[in-house]
Amino acid sequence: MEETLVCSQCSKKWKRQTSRGRKPVVCPKCVATNTQPPEPIQKKTTVSTEPKIETLATQPEKSFLATIYQALYPKPDKNNDQLKNQASSGSTWKCPNCNFILKIGVIVSDIPTHKCNEHSVRVRELKRIS
Repeated sequence: MEETLVCSQCSKKWKRQTSRGRKPVVCPKCVATNTQPPEPIQKKTTVSTEPKIETLATQPEKSFLATIYQALYPKPDKNNDQLKNQASSGSTWKCPNCNFILKIGVIVSDIPTHKCNEHSVRVRELKRIS
């Protein structure tokens, strides 16, 4: 089914197939004359005669990064016997209260803790067994 529409710019009538949505108020000829094709995108090429030199981190930046790494990867306390001599394969820990066993495959920097049951408020430290 076709419908006849009137252009709001040139007042000419044109026909189009009926479709859902808003009706156009401008005819296709006026749309073609009023729109411009998009300009082609040109890549800007800049030629630098100076060689690029990568800047190294300054001393304040290095110390800032060092504090971040220390916070993310703390070293184990040397005075704590349970954290000494951890193998690269990890360690095994046991709860003295409920005999829960935890195997850790990485080197830990602090003694692991757990709650003996889900309703418990008290958090207990585990003891290292290997």
